[in-house]
Amino acid sequence: MPKFSIKTKLIILVLITAIPVSLFNFYLLYQDLKHDKSILKQSAFHQSQMISDEIDHALFESYQHLSAFSEFPAIKNKSWQRCGQFLSHMKPQYPYYENIFVADTGGWIQCSAVPYKEKVNIKDRSYFKEVIEKKQYTIGSVTIGRIVGKPIVVLAYPVMDHANNITAVIGASLSLIHVNAMFTHISLSPNTVILLIDQKGRIVSSNIEPEEYVMKDINNTNWFQEILAKKEDMLTLHFMGKEWLTAVTAPKMVQWNSAVGIPTNIIYAPLKSYLIKTIFWGIMILGLTFFIAIFIGRYISKPLSTLSKEIKEVGMGDFHRLVNIKTGDEIEKLASSFNEMVKKLDKGKVENEKLQK
Repeated sequence: MPKFSIKTKLIILVLITAIPVSLFNFYLLYQDLKHDKSILKQSAFHQSQMISDEIDHALFESYQHLSAFSEFPAIKNKSWQRCGQFLSHMKPQYPYYENIFVADTGGWIQCSAVPYKEKVNIKDRSYFKEVIEKKQYTIGSVTIGRIVGKPIVVLAYPVMDHANNITAVIGASLSLIHVNAMFTHISLSPNTVILLIDQKGRIVSSNIEPEEYVMKDINNTNWFQEILAKKEDMLTLHFMGKEWLTAVTAPKMVQWNSAVGIPTNIIYAPLKSYLIKTIFWGIMILGLTFFIAIFIGRYISKPLSTLSKEIKEVGMGDFHRLVNIKTGDEIEKLASSFNEMVKKLDKGKVENEKLQK
């Protein structure tokens, strides 16, 4: 078994005590990291769900509007001039619509709240085809309106006759600017991104650099495919040149996805700073404790070393070796006992020499 000096033993004892304390502090830091990350996840997911709910609410309202408009006599009876007057009168009440229009079953726009010069046909639009085929409320994908010339999402509804035959399609062009404005009341963490993505993988709205990202096709990107695979989940995704902790949810009325992303570097920045400070002060405290242990070790071992040296001299017959140790503790008492012993040995030696003479 290896032999260690008292000083070495003290240093080892200090390290044995300090290292578990340091490890425990790191464990607490790790738990703080998990807790903070969990709170951020819950917050992001809640915000994403709020966005999905806002979209559902807006789409349901549009469904109610178009359903009511489709019953207007001028639209039912194909009185297109009166229809245009009616839509022009109604549009100011719905500022989030860029336009409200009616097309016949051949796709030709017959009346519109926004005037247009040339005839416009929409039979190639997916929303028009779906309404004609399924005879139900339909939500289109992001496109540029042929009358308004702006980024829109068309919400379309069938106009039916008494025999339940479709006679026309009424549509409302939802402004993408309005879509983005729907989320301004949601309280977000700094640098948080809000994305709304349609069923074809086009960005409907973005609160970060909308001029660059709105209408951008991301269908073939890896991160969008991850969103499609998970539907509603917390994901770590890389897009817009950053890594984001992203909450993804889906509205119920349309096959869109809402995503709320928080940059991971912002999430971990305070914890990284705290970790660096913890490591720094841990090293400082450990170093200070180490030097204190060395000082205490020297304080204890020096007088013991002196005493050990004198004991060796006494063992060799020199009974005049007295030690002057003033430590105020058990070592001083031991030194005092040693001096008493040496004095007795010296006295015994002197008496023995006298007897021999």
